[in-house]
Amino acid sequence: MAHRLAVALMCLSLAACPSSSSGPKGDPGAEGPAGSAGATGPQGPTGPAGMTGPAGAPGVVTVISTVDGGSIVVDAGVAIVTGPVGPIGPQGLTGAPGVDGQPGLTGATGLTGAQGAQGPIGLTGPQGPIGLTGAQGPIGATGAAGAQGPIGATGAAGAQGPIGATGVQGPIGATGAPGAQGPIGATGAAGAQGPIGATGAAGAAGAQGPPGAQGPSGVVNHAQRSWSNGASQAAGSWVTIPSSLINLTTSGGDLMIQMGISLIGGSHASCRPIIDGVWAGSYGGLPNSGDPFWQEGLQCVGACTPNWYRWASSRIYPGVPAGAHSFQVQCVTDGSTLTVCGSVSVGCYWSIVELN
Repeated sequence: MAHRLAVALMCLSLAACPSSSSGPKGDPGAEGPAGSAGATGPQGPTGPAGMTGPAGAPGVVTVISTVDGGSIVVDAGVAIVTGPVGPIGPQGLTGAPGVDGQPGLTGATGLTGAQGAQGPIGLTGPQGPIGLTGAQGPIGATGAAGAQGPIGATGAAGAQGPIGATGVQGPIGATGAPGAQGPIGATGAAGAQGPIGATGAAGAAGAQGPPGAQGPSGVVNHAQRSWSNGASQAAGSWVTIPSSLINLTTSGGDLMIQMGISLIGGSHASCRPIIDGVWAGSYGGLPNSGDPFWQEGLQCVGACTPNWYRWASSRIYPGVPAGAHSFQVQCVTDGSTLTVCGSVSVGCYWSIVELN
């Protein structure tokens, strides 16, 4: 019923209905099964593009009425009847992709749309540069004189003027009373030293001072030996006197040795001290004459008037090392037989003193 009404309305609008009446439209048949996709044929060569035709006039679309969800639309004199929307059918099988079509022609430019609403006001831009100073305006009229202000502060003293000319000298005034004595000035710097004066006369001798304190003894160690009734000895070699032996421990340094040996007979004679079998003078490097007998000198005995003679000597022997030593006397003659202390009544001696 609704369908027939729509067709009648379309006929009235277009006045194009047939002279004879049409039979009723049959119900749509059942949808047949989808056929299998045919094989894709080879793509033909692209034909040349045709010329673009002139743009047609815009069509006019008029909706006459709608019934039960359908509508009758008139588009450029052609009636399009649209039925109500049916239920959504089941999704069909996805067909094979078709061959890419040729790009369509570019459509005509559409009409300009209506102007949009005004946008928001933009942010304020930065301040522009300061403009040039304008020309000075004309001087205004002089105003009325104001009331007198208060007196200002005294200004600073001016610079001193130039010195005036010297006046005529006045008469000499009377002598004033002496002023008070001023303070003593600071002591001046010492002057340069003068030349040395001549040496004065010698003064009188001073009084004898008190005796000084007793100093330490100069003797560190000492020993002595005395004997008599000695023996005789042949000429030509040094002979050690056994009775003269002294054993002494020294601390090192100088020794003063004194001798008093009685001699008789022989020709020329000499005596000497020995320390540990060595002449005592060899430790300190005392001079040696080179003669085998006369390092200590000689005494004429038998070669002169036959009589007793005394070998008397006193000498310092340096450089004797510290330690325990054996000290003895040796005597010698160069001819005949020499007797050393050969009588009970004739004595001999010698002594050793270690100096500080």
